[in-house]
Amino acid sequence: MLVSDSKITRARYVGGHKARAVLLPTGDSLQLANGAFAAAVIEGLLPRMLTEFADKKIPALHMKNAVDQEWCDEVSNRFKRHPATKKEGVIPPIYSLGSHLYSCSKGEAFSCYFRDIEQMNSAISSVLPDGHDPIVSFLQDACELNNAQFEYLSCNGASVRHGTLRLWGEGLQPSTGSRCYFAVPHEDYEETNANHSSFHQIYGSNNVYSIILCIDAVHDREPETIVWDRRMTLEEIHDPNNKHPWASYGYKESMLEGVDAMSIRLKKGDAAIIPAHNIHAVIGFPGFRRCSYMAFFHLRKTTSTGFSKMIFRT
Repeated sequence: MLVSDSKITRARYVGGHKARAVLLPTGDSLQLANGAFAAAVIEGLLPRMLTEFADKKIPALHMKNAVDQEWCDEVSNRFKRHPATKKEGVIPPIYSLGSHLYSCSKGEAFSCYFRDIEQMNSAISSVLPDGHDPIVSFLQDACELNNAQFEYLSCNGASVRHGTLRLWGEGLQPSTGSRCYFAVPHEDYEETNANHSSFHQIYGSNNVYSIILCIDAVHDREPETIVWDRRMTLEEIHDPNNKHPWASYGYKESMLEGVDAMSIRLKKGDAAIIPAHNIHAVIGFPGFRRCSYMAFFHLRKTTSTGFSKMIFRT
């Protein structure tokens, strides 16, 4: 059962957190600076908050108790048992169900992303109780409030109509102290501005947001999503000297020295929206998993306030 669009019981900016360093098992030190770049924290799913993003009043949103925990349990169990759930060819490992635009090689957008899209739509629908997608419904309600168009990323009549499920931390050795990367510092900007020009709906878009719903996480060992107040240029993205030294994607930590950052720790049932065009990462405790349901969206803005169009993708 979903939590209703209720009143904001808490709306605050979690700024001014104490500067700290997180030491990773690799010996790398991840610096989290002290500053005002922070998420607004609210209770429940509130579609009207999307206007705040479009107007750049808030950089990120943490929505507590977005969905019921029993709903989370059912989705998590169905996902883990689904025959189409697969291990992706990335380091650190991720298990997933759904289509991912970033998995497509340059020039393969149509043949790759949409190849099995109907099967993936059906698979995700079978995992979600009664086929109801809380992410899509939330974003569609936000568009209605803004008199904005909602579009699925589409090609030749085929559309991606659901988010994707992901499982981090599977198979890592348990630890009570040190942290590890679930996702190294990276951005999701390049693929819509360089790799896939055939996607006219999103090509050249100057923003991409990620919406993440935490389906499962060990209490008091939930991973942290770190978002830095730093956007990379395409030139920086393409510079091989900036690539992460051991991961199969992402960028090295030295690019983040002295940059303000926010930390969002999602508990089971919580959701967040972050600017995925900024550098971001996920760190957690080895051996403690996180299962999430997520998607991306782009905002087109032709009005003085709010936004005029949203394009949904994974």
